Amino acid sequence: MTGSGEVEATIAAYENGAQQYRDATASMPPTIAAAIERYSDSLSHDAEVLEIGSGPGRDATALEAQGLRVRRTDITSAFVEMLRADGHRATQMDPLADDLGGPCDGVWCSAVVVHLDRADAARLAQRLYDVTRPGGQLFLSAKEGDGGAWSETGNLNAPRHFTYWGSDAFGNLLSSVGWTVDELRVEPGPGGGSWLHAYATRPVEVG
Repeated sequence: MTGSGEVEATIAAYENGAQQYRDATASMPPTIAAAIERYSDSLSHDAEVLEIGSGPGRDATALEAQGLRVRRTDITSAFVEMLRADGHRATQMDPLADDLGGPCDGVWCSAVVVHLDRADAARLAQRLYDVTRPGGQLFLSAKEGDGGAWSETGNLNAPRHFTYWGSDAFGNLLSSVGWTVDELRVEPGPGGGSWLHAYATRPVEVG
């Protein structure tokens, strides 16, 4: 993910504001709680989930409470250090360049593609497909809208670049690399606006 000025500036914002972001996102939004329950129900107990963009670790803790095993990763070193200080194993990882390991039973990737351009989002969708077992599950979310913009509001008062997605384009992002999109929901965002929640399956090969 490193390389573009937009991405590097966004990562720097999270590096410098990790504690502010943790404080701002400590409470679980009802829409994310529902997404975690929906996603967990699609996997067997003790399934192994790769989380891309763990941040301070709120979602991973909730996923584990549902009986899943979560591998925490983030590109931001401050978040990885935070997770380790809390007693978790965590890996600093660029999901577009580093080995993702696997195969895993599922991937949880919340609020990550919002910081990628469309070409890199497609690359990430392909890499997540490749690391997931046939029959495995994906949760992917993005902000709904058109184009892209810088923002210094919301959960962090520092400049971050966002790419917005329409429902059709977001569904096509996944189906174009092989995912079967099981459900695509439009949900209200905790800070205003709308988010797209995609639930997808890597098809089981027949024959």
